[in-house]
Amino acid sequence: CPRHGRRRKRRMKLMSFVELSRGQFDPADIAEMERFMLSTLRWRVNPPTPTAFVGYLLKLLPTTNIAQQDLVLHVLHELSRYLTELSVCLTDVSTLYRPSWVAYSAILLSMETIKVDVLPLAVREAFFTSAARISSQGWDGRA
Repeated sequence: CPRHGRRRKRRMKLMSFVELSRGQFDPADIAEMERFMLSTLRWRVNPPTPTAFVGYLLKLLPTTNIAQQDLVLHVLHELSRYLTELSVCLTDVSTLYRPSWVAYSAILLSMETIKVDVLPLAVREAFFTSAARISSQGWDGRA
């Protein structure tokens, strides 16, 4: 997505891996190993990260007529993203807590840094209500 600086995904061809192995493995060997690895990982590859959840959760903020709403949203997003990136340095946080919990916590901490006249209590409460509603519906993707 050019907007977020992401590169387009390229599909790798199976024969490229066969060629890289210089005859050590044929397509069936590579496909079998891929199935084994995915089964071992229980297909948990590329799970949503706390940073991804920050983006999803901030969509719960109601649209209002507060001055400079785009700037407030941008600041919330950047502060929350920064905090989720810092959480990787804390082993307990990054391994014991769900990515959505880390993201939600980061957003709450970020909201605390913004003055109430810039991000009114009513907007915060609407966010909390929306988050509570979807959390009761199992929005995290993990049991």
